[in-house]
Amino acid sequence: MLDEIDILQDARLARLHAEEIPVVLIDGRRHAIWRVDEDRLTAAIEKAARRPKLFSRTTDTSRDKKDE
Repeated sequence: MLDEIDILQDARLARLHAEEIPVVLIDGRRHAIWRVDEDRLTAAIEKAARRPKLFSRTTDTSRDKKDE
């Protein structure tokens, strides 16, 4: 599942990521900022899709966090 979120419409996400647009999160972890490499992104999505899921996760933008 892919969710596209306009982070400028969410004050918290804008504070976290405004200087990193675009920012791509995969399974809640930062994958890329500023530039997105198509091959690397495709590989990461395919890898994430193969990982076993312990629980179902729905998108909750209030819980997204920036990797440090």
